[in-house]
Amino acid sequence: MLHRTGRRGLGRSHIDGIRLAIQHQGGSSGNFDVICQMDADLSHDPQQLPALVARAPPTPTLCSARATSPAACVNWPKRRRFLSRFANPHIRSVTRLTARDCTTGFRCWRRAMLAALPLDEFESDGYSFLTEMLYVAHSSGARIREVPITFVERRQGNRSCRAACSSNRR
Repeated sequence: MLHRTGRRGLGRSHIDGIRLAIQHQGGSSGNFDVICQMDADLSHDPQQLPALVARAPPTPTLCSARATSPAACVNWPKRRRFLSRFANPHIRSVTRLTARDCTTGFRCWRRAMLAALPLDEFESDGYSFLTEMLYVAHSSGARIREVPITFVERRQGNRSCRAACSSNRR
């Protein structure tokens, strides 16, 4: 766990975590080849991690978990369903990505793939960081494999609490 002060944004937070994971050496857990990224509010079920990791082939790739249908998104408000329904086709048309869900933050990466990404060159800081990261990885030759999951709307915390907590840490 990283403890930081000040507003960093989603993208900077992910990059800090990725750097730490890539640099991790030794210790009781040893080295690792797979690095997973997920939301900490339990909308990404940690029990689904073994299936995600198992689907990651040994080549530089990422495995992206996605909901397979609107029914696979539990407790989503209409606004989120609408956004997802139109955002992903738009992103795919602009970027030429083949992934069906370009906005998911539940991903399993091969360490070598993350280490090869130009982390200092990412421009996005909000949720668009997830799409930029996918686009850069794909452009760098990553194979993207998607694994169906059931996505449950946030079970812990809330967006306004996160914003308030972040502003209190400045």
